[in-house]
Amino acid sequence: MTGADRQRGRRTAAASGRPDDGARAHMRDVGQAIPARLPYGLAPRPSPPVPGAG
Repeated sequence: MTGADRQRGRRTAAASGRPDDGARAHMRDVGQAIPARLPYGLAPRPSPPVPGAG
């Protein structure tokens, strides 16, 4: 994480009044963006059982 990222997070937290709001919003955005880029099965969400996988 760069200094600019930390500054942006601090500014977001100061504006919202909740110290973890910037990080929470960032993780929410990252969590929504990552599964679209991962192959099916690696996304952090429940997947249907794979046939033949016991």
